[in-house]
Amino acid sequence: MYKFLVILIFLPVISFSQSKMAWIHNADNYYANADYFNALKLYQFAQNDSLIKKQNVLPYEVELTNQKLTVEGIQLDSTHVIPMNQYVTHQIAMCHFYLHNYQLAEQSFKISAALPYYESDKFHYARAMKSNENYQLAANLLEEFILTHPTDSLTPIAKIELEGCKYALENHSDNWITQVTMADTSVFNRGTVSMATMFFGRQNRLMFSSARKGGVILKPEQNSELLFDIYWTEKSGDSTWKSAVNFGRPLNSASHDATATISNNNVIYYTRWNDKYRKDQYIHLARMVDFKFYESYTLESPVNYPGKKSITPFVSEDGKTLYFSSNRDGGFGGMDIWKIPIDDQGRTIGSAVNLGPEINSPLDEICPFVHAHSNTLFFSSNGYNSIGGYDVFKAGYDMEMNIFKGPVNLGKSLNSSKDDVYFIIDSLMLNGFLTSDRASSDNVYPTKIFEFKNDQILIASIGHVTGTDGKSIAKAKVEIKDVTGSLAIINLETDANGKFTTNLPFGYEFYIETQMPGYIPNAINFSTKNSSTAQTVVLEKIQMEKK
Repeated sequence: MYKFLVILIFLPVISFSQSKMAWIHNADNYYANADYFNALKLYQFAQNDSLIKKQNVLPYEVELTNQKLTVEGIQLDSTHVIPMNQYVTHQIAMCHFYLHNYQLAEQSFKISAALPYYESDKFHYARAMKSNENYQLAANLLEEFILTHPTDSLTPIAKIELEGCKYALENHSDNWITQVTMADTSVFNRGTVSMATMFFGRQNRLMFSSARKGGVILKPEQNSELLFDIYWTEKSGDSTWKSAVNFGRPLNSASHDATATISNNNVIYYTRWNDKYRKDQYIHLARMVDFKFYESYTLESPVNYPGKKSITPFVSEDGKTLYFSSNRDGGFGGMDIWKIPIDDQGRTIGSAVNLGPEINSPLDEICPFVHAHSNTLFFSSNGYNSIGGYDVFKAGYDMEMNIFKGPVNLGKSLNSSKDDVYFIIDSLMLNGFLTSDRASSDNVYPTKIFEFKNDQILIASIGHVTGTDGKSIAKAKVEIKDVTGSLAIINLETDANGKFTTNLPFGYEFYIETQMPGYIPNAINFSTKNSSTAQTVVLEKIQMEKK
């Protein structure tokens, strides 16, 4: 804001044409530093010197821009001269897109896409339409762009965006069935913007990031409503969330402090950055004792690299692995998800490993969350069949290959046409949180925290009871108990083929006992903790021996 005021002070002493060039020059500097809000204001002044609509400066999300969507043809040189008004129109459209003002982006790209100097804006125009749920029109434009620009660097991305449009226009019976609502506005969604919930030691206690009144500031001119701090809350006896508590200094600073995750030995990892150097975003480590933190420090090069972003950390439930997103060299494009081992003191061991092309696309993958009970990786991506912006995907773990593979979109009841990120869910996959800008209004981009309730996942289980001679035993009694005793006992009887079927809820260990007159009772143990989707499972045969 200080730079902007300096520009206004000097405006009276320069000519109109010089002021336009000054606005564009300073706007380009803001744009290069990913400060799209201030860049937009100055581009708008250059386009029209009348006063623009007053807006509030909102703090940025940690990472919600596509690193592959570079601006083409903005160099003004002797071989490529672009009229000033066309360049400014294009830049305004790009700023709107990066600020997630998709309605204004669509309007602006409609103009710039018709100009002769920016063929790539036809792609951006379609992408903005997709984020406004105009899927069929967006698909038509993308198909046209792919056909007429077969060698363009954006064509592979256009093909990915087209897959998302097609996915959004189809019905998918295997999608999650969820009920998404905005979380408590007095706890989670107070202030300017909130995001990034994470379990804090147990499932009824959460950390999250928010910019609101009463945050940590070190200078009088700072505004805590424009700076992310890390807060925590827990459920009270009546299952409502208590007032959020700021962790205070030294964990929170005069910079943005956000997206925290904590290990089982009270080591916290989080992202810190400031508005002056938005592209420098690094993961920090701090240690907690009695809800107080020691001074944090920036993790070393296996995680953080100068000039590259390392963001959205997540530590596994066993405290042995740190997952994070980075646009470092050696990835598959944009932001990739990486992992690195950590010791019992929270220190990294060895080198970071990319999760590979099974997970990472040519675009961006962020916000990893590993659900320990089902061994499933959840993350957000704009590089697969996203229905708009970032969608939440899941990937099961292949024990034989030792990799996560096969990302699956969680579907339209959970994902929106906007950005859906920072997904977490409890151990039984019934209740969770995510961050989204789906409720944004007035073309302002405030992310909010949402909670959702997932329909209970049922595993269709087929059992077979036989004698030791291999022959099926009909009318055998089957009793199914969960080992914790929290579920009702299920009593069944085998059919003429010695089989029984039942639906068992996800996330439990079961004890299955069979009885039949003339036979010695037998039993097996069975777990439904190994899948994050409804499926049919054939149980191990239960063989009964004659008395």
